[in-house]
Amino acid sequence: MVAQRSVPTDADGGRQFDLGQLEVGGRRSRVPEVALGLLLIVGSALGALAWQTFDSSSRLVLAARQPIGVGEVVLADDLQSVELTSDDALNLVGDADVDLLVGQVAQVDVAPGTLMTLELVGPEVQLPPGQAEVGLSIELAELPARVTAPGALVDVILTPTATDGADLFDVDDVVLVGRAVVVDVVIDGPVARLALAVSDDDAARIARAAAVDRVRLIAVAESDPAEDTDSQDDS
Repeated sequence: MVAQRSVPTDADGGRQFDLGQLEVGGRRSRVPEVALGLLLIVGSALGALAWQTFDSSSRLVLAARQPIGVGEVVLADDLQSVELTSDDALNLVGDADVDLLVGQVAQVDVAPGTLMTLELVGPEVQLPPGQAEVGLSIELAELPARVTAPGALVDVILTPTATDGADLFDVDDVVLVGRAVVVDVVIDGPVARLALAVSDDDAARIARAAAVDRVRLIAVAESDPAEDTDSQDDS
């Protein structure tokens, strides 16, 4: 006798399986998740770039590309643009203001990499025939305050040496050059570097005396117009 098995039907409470409804583990598509991850990465990178671009604390300023000696005319090739990030209010020349520096004269020795300010340069002074500029370096404590302003009038005093044997209180003929004009002053720490406008001959005399540290300056007042008139009448 052969036993027969019947196939369960819905009526019998059996359960039928559709193989098309089965999911194979680990083979589900992950394209949407990958695309979302890439989108987040690209968005973060663009956000960081935009933040750096629009960061108000970052700007381009000018710095010396190569050494610039005192008295030299500043050229465009002497300068370079550098990016500076700072929230402080700094007195620096911006990259767009290069014309404020080019053509000016360096008032001090400028080392490569120095951030440029307008105080480091000044206009080139045209001297009339027969006139010259002479430079002096004198301790700031030995100068009257008004001497440190351009346009001041000074008498250049020749100081005695220990071997002169001169009376220190004898002030006759101690004025080496009278009424010289201060055309420029640069304060470098405790030292003041001055440029005086004098005649060619007087410039040579002052330079020789300054070389042996025998020069001091005395501030003098502007001449009285009435005295100038009297002097012209006497002549």
